[in-house]
Amino acid sequence: MKKHRNRWVCFILSILIVSAAALALVFHQNRMEDLYGNGISPISEEQVPDFLAGKPAYAMGVNSKGMPVFEDPDAAFAEATMDFQTGIAAIQEQFDLEPFTPSNWEPYKTYGAQIPTEDETLREECMQVSIFLDFYENSFPNT
Repeated sequence: MKKHRNRWVCFILSILIVSAAALALVFHQNRMEDLYGNGISPISEEQVPDFLAGKPAYAMGVNSKGMPVFEDPDAAFAEATMDFQTGIAAIQEQFDLEPFTPSNWEPYKTYGAQIPTEDETLREECMQVSIFLDFYENSFPNT
C-alpha cells in the first residue's frame, strides 16, 4: 500500500515539475515577444542610414527598447547578402572566415570596420556591412 502511495506522489510531483517548466517557458516567450516581437514602432528617417533607405527588405522600426530593428530580419539579411557581396567577400577572404550566413554573421560585424585596404569604395562597403549587422543584431532577442 505504501509503495502504491509513493508512486502516486512521484507521479504528481513529476506533473507539477513539468507544468512549472512549461509555464516558465510560456512566460519567457511572451516576454521576448513583448520586447522584440510585434512591438515595432515607426522609425524616423534620420535613424535609417542612406545606404539602407528605399528598399522594402530594409524596412525598419523601433522595438520596445528604442532600438532600430528590421521589420523582417530574414528578408533584410537576404538583401544585404546580395547588396554587399563585394564587401562580404573581402571580409571573408581577409580574415579567413566561414561563409556569411544567418548563423555566422558576428565576425563580419566585427571585422567589417577593421578591413585593411587602400580601396576607399571597398572600405566603405565593408563598413556598411558592419552597420547593417548592428541593426540586424538588434532585430533579435538576446537569449
